[in-house]
Amino acid sequence: MRRIGIALIAVGLMAVSANAADLEMQYVDKVDRLMENGDYVAVKGLRAEMERRKLSTMLVPSFADLDHCIAAGSATVTQAETKAIAADKRNSDNFSPDELTAMVAFANGWGVRVDRKRATALACRSDELTRAEWEDTVEFLASPKNAAKPYLFCEHITSGLHGGMCEGFAQDKDQVVRDRKLAKIVAGFTPEQKSAFAALKKADEAYTDAHSREEQDMSGTLRGAFYAEEAGKLRAAFLNFIEGFESGKRPPKDDFAVADKALNGAYRTVITKTDWTATGTVTADGVRKTERLWLKLRDAWAAFGTARYPGSSADDWKAWATRQRVESLKAGFRPFE
Repeated sequence: MRRIGIALIAVGLMAVSANAADLEMQYVDKVDRLMENGDYVAVKGLRAEMERRKLSTMLVPSFADLDHCIAAGSATVTQAETKAIAADKRNSDNFSPDELTAMVAFANGWGVRVDRKRATALACRSDELTRAEWEDTVEFLASPKNAAKPYLFCEHITSGLHGGMCEGFAQDKDQVVRDRKLAKIVAGFTPEQKSAFAALKKADEAYTDAHSREEQDMSGTLRGAFYAEEAGKLRAAFLNFIEGFESGKRPPKDDFAVADKALNGAYRTVITKTDWTATGTVTADGVRKTERLWLKLRDAWAAFGTARYPGSSADDWKAWATRQRVESLKAGFRPFE
């Protein structure tokens, strides 16, 4: 009987807990609707009611943040201000989602006069930010101690989605610089060399995309950031290789057959020995796909290298590229932790 009684108590507690969770979500839904309408006073009332009923307020703005929003009031952006914001290059040079561009502009005085109160009001009404991002942004903008500090969206993110956006934006900016440097180098190539370089660049982009997507764990909301960061590393390495070769460096003399044998061994080990249940989204098929694209990249390096740098051998270029692929495969594939 004692065991039955304990079990019934446990079931009862679970039911109470479930009912409390349902009630909390009903309150949160009401809060979300009120926040959309800018009725922060009513939200304060709901939060106070939740506290009296001993419900979790984790998903509800704090009283302090709600007071910041009440003090900020409402804010609209005129057409003239929208044009002025769009014309200021600082707004396009620093990433923020379109909905938040005006907020960032008013926070920093980019195209419009600095107005932290209006910036706070725009932040308070935003549904683009996660709860943690919303709180951090509102508190940053409302604090007098931050008055002289710039507000940069990517310094206040917590979500994987925005993390991927910010990393992708940063890599895109870096790639503009890299492409400019490459264009300057390629301008001095002969037509034959330019053709070989174009084929090499195409092969490198295909491999970079496949490796970044297929040979690292893409689980979770940070996958966009992981992809952008890894692809950026490979693109930076490509530029470094070209700059190095243009400065006189060349692949060392090597036995391609030996390098190829080492690659076959490393590849076979990866395919047959890897525990594919412990590599997240990385699969054997994904590695095979990447390997096929890498073979095209290897041959493209040999074609470009022999066209651009007379005296070098195709086998040396292939061996050089192969050694790099071996190291990549030996590094293995770890799931996101």
